[in-house]
Amino acid sequence: MSRRNLYWLLGIAAVSLLGITVSYSAPSREKDKDYELVRLMVDVLHEVRERYVVDIDEEHERKLVEDMIKGGLELLDPHSDYITPREYKQFEKQSEGKFGGIGIQVGLDRMTRQLTVLSPMPGTPAYEAGILAGDIILKIDGKATENMRMDEAVDLALRPLFAGYPIVLALPVQWGDQDSFRHVNNTVYFRWYESARIVYGRKIGLMSEDPNAKAGPILAATANNYRRQLTFPDTVHIGVRVAKIGGASLSFEHIIVSETQRAIAADGTSTIVYFDYVNNRPLRVPAAIRHAIESLEGRSL
Repeated sequence: MSRRNLYWLLGIAAVSLLGITVSYSAPSREKDKDYELVRLMVDVLHEVRERYVVDIDEEHERKLVEDMIKGGLELLDPHSDYITPREYKQFEKQSEGKFGGIGIQVGLDRMTRQLTVLSPMPGTPAYEAGILAGDIILKIDGKATENMRMDEAVDLALRPLFAGYPIVLALPVQWGDQDSFRHVNNTVYFRWYESARIVYGRKIGLMSEDPNAKAGPILAATANNYRRQLTFPDTVHIGVRVAKIGGASLSFEHIIVSETQRAIAADGTSTIVYFDYVNNRPLRVPAAIRHAIESLEGRSL
């Protein structure tokens, strides 16, 4: 092979190698820029964790990061926004629903981010008060709705339904909660009631952590009124309160509210007996538990 041809081949190989180097190094530099930007946000979050005056839990950390993203996009232009997973779930349901305790159907305007009345429900307090479709909701329970996320608005709007319930437990509806008819099986409601009662019981010292405890609660009776069908996906809020303290028993009242439907899906009752596991007989509800119930309920029973 002539020396000239050899130089020509070496030149082609060098150019090809240079092209490969450039093609591989360019994405690497782009990735480095991305990592640098992500690192900036991580550094800010770390500083907040280390130096903020109070400790921030995981829920508030996530909200902080989401608000940082939202704020940046809002400065970019008025039409860009970040939608959280919970907000996306609301949008999948057309960002609208019924606030059953109020009597209005509402929607979140994607452009202005304002809560707007789609229609008042006839025969409800909102309808009688003269609320009209197109009205903008400026406050909920005294809190301004400007820049309020949809999930926050839902939580505030649901509060009137839980008036008088000191304990409210939120649980996701699972796919497996449904039966062959594609709605939540009727037995699941009783499991939700039990979960709320356990939270209540731990709060007042009724539930012992000792597996060898000689006395404690047993379920004597339970009932449920089914008002609305529930389906996946959804989140239910279960309220529980004590209606009556007997000699050896506690009577509970329950309520289940659908976050998607924003209305009461079920209500029920249950009776718990304080029981002597050793002698197999009821015991009088201890005075300490009675006082804890009245303190939690904020009323005399």
